Amino acid sequence: MEKGELVEFPEQPAVYAVYNKDDQIQYIGLTRKINVTVSNHLRDVPESTAAVRYELLPDASRDALTGAWKAWMEEALSETGNIPPGNAPGETKWQSRSARPKADIKLTAGKAINVPIETLIDQVVKSNKVVAFVKGTRSQPQCGFSHKMMSILNDMRTDYEVVNVLDDFHNPGLRDAIKQYSQWPTIPQLYIGGEFVGGSDIVEQMLGSGELQLMLRGESK
Repeated sequence: MEKGELVEFPEQPAVYAVYNKDDQIQYIGLTRKINVTVSNHLRDVPESTAAVRYELLPDASRDALTGAWKAWMEEALSETGNIPPGNAPGETKWQSRSARPKADIKLTAGKAINVPIETLIDQVVKSNKVVAFVKGTRSQPQCGFSHKMMSILNDMRTDYEVVNVLDDFHNPGLRDAIKQYSQWPTIPQLYIGGEFVGGSDIVEQMLGSGELQLMLRGESK
């Protein structure tokens, strides 16, 4: 178990405990990305997030993570006589606060139109700060790469739009047209500030290098 400043937290699964300035335990949690989760706690409950104790579990399964969390909870209960206040029934401020679900963008109302699909794509890309063209919907991605891209954006709490390339009723011809528009052969595709960024692998690489965070802050390269 280790303690560390925010900048030292790695992007790995972990079980962790949060303490206030009086060194009183406030919450015990588990996460797939300790760096993102601690950053969120600092933003959401800064008055109660003064220190973090954590144990990295890089190769742990979901069951192993849950088991470690239960062990930490039992230890806290044994030491203090109570569960941490953040883990109390009905307490929600420590839980991940996902952005409110947004409706996916539909290029048409499902009726025949005279406007070229490329024009509609361009309008969506240029009029929205962050747009992800994916297979499936925001809540039900239909491929692993689309899920990975949206998970990255969700973890960063990005306000972004989604366009489903598989919705042939509202987005006829989009699956092929978006590839022509970007001159990129695969889907999903991410656009920031009206510019094409890349697919899920590139987005993941940019996240690791910090470039994605900079683009999202500035909305442009």
